[in-house]
Amino acid sequence: MLSSLLFRAGARPATAFVGALSGLLIAGVAAAHGGGTPQLSGVTAGPYWLTVWTSPEPVRAGELHVTLGVGGADGAPVLDAEVQVEISPLPNGGVSLTGAATSAQSSNKFLYEVDFELPESGLYLVTVKVSGPEGRGAASFELQALPAEASNWLGILLVGVGVAALAVWLRLRSHANVSG
Repeated sequence: MLSSLLFRAGARPATAFVGALSGLLIAGVAAAHGGGTPQLSGVTAGPYWLTVWTSPEPVRAGELHVTLGVGGADGAPVLDAEVQVEISPLPNGGVSLTGAATSAQSSNKFLYEVDFELPESGLYLVTVKVSGPEGRGAASFELQALPAEASNWLGILLVGVGVAALAVWLRLRSHANVSG
């Protein structure tokens, strides 16, 4: 029965499946930037107020996205600050990662963003330094990074091969019925 439904529908199920799979992948990429898990919320850093989010959740060795909101003493967003994020491994220190957070690539121009590549799992100290017209400030928090999750490339490959095989099978079936 399923094969007859697929046959009558032609290649539409394969097209719908590929479209749905593409939509899920795009949504995942879009969700990876901006927002995330709150790490600091309205914390005083000199004359500024900071709110910091990280993603993905949970944080793992590999890609880390940091989003920051900077507010002035009056509560208004500060859009012209210089924001540096430093990530240092704990407890022994080690090589620190430093990056400038900017609003240039941010979809929300009220937020600052920066990406890092965490080299390994472990505990990190994340320090945010803000410098602007109102002065300087800094705030820190600890961040636990889990081991990198093995990509399921085999699963993705098998789904892709299955979709391609289904599309070929449906195409061959439709040609066989047209000819016969």
